[in-house]
Amino acid sequence: MNGGGRRDEVWCRFELGWSLQNFDPRMPPADQILGIERAFAIWQESTKFKFHRLPDGRPAEIEIKWVNKPGEDRGEATFPGKDCEEPPEASNFWLNSAFRWTLEHRPDDQGDSDLITLAAHEIGHTLGLPQGTIGPALMWSYEGSHRFLAEIDQAWYRYLYEGGDPPPTR
Repeated sequence: MNGGGRRDEVWCRFELGWSLQNFDPRMPPADQILGIERAFAIWQESTKFKFHRLPDGRPAEIEIKWVNKPGEDRGEATFPGKDCEEPPEASNFWLNSAFRWTLEHRPDDQGDSDLITLAAHEIGHTLGLPQGTIGPALMWSYEGSHRFLAEIDQAWYRYLYEGGDPPPTR
């Protein structure tokens, strides 16, 4: 994931809808919904954003899909469009069903992938945050569970949405 971190690639409103476009057949749908709701809650608790779930399969500002891509990343996201009139497709993310997923806290990246952490990380990209270069942090590469916004994650949010200073990159 390259890009992000640009003030011209952010949302112009703070209330966004999200929808699941499909489900991973190896994980109960209720667990997938719960994990993704918890991921949105991480951002909602620490930012101005408010998220609401729309009916499954419906268009939304943030659309979430499961894809089966063996050998690829656990997930990927697109950044918001360059103007406030971009269609919902401008900020989607997918999670890779080739991996096994859990709602349990993971101390490292061995075994099943933490759905809450990975979904929260991809949500960060849909909000315009770049891949982190300082960790541990939510936007840093996945190395186990990280279910809160670290100071560097908050600094990127403040820079993008509140006019704060540019965050350090090292």
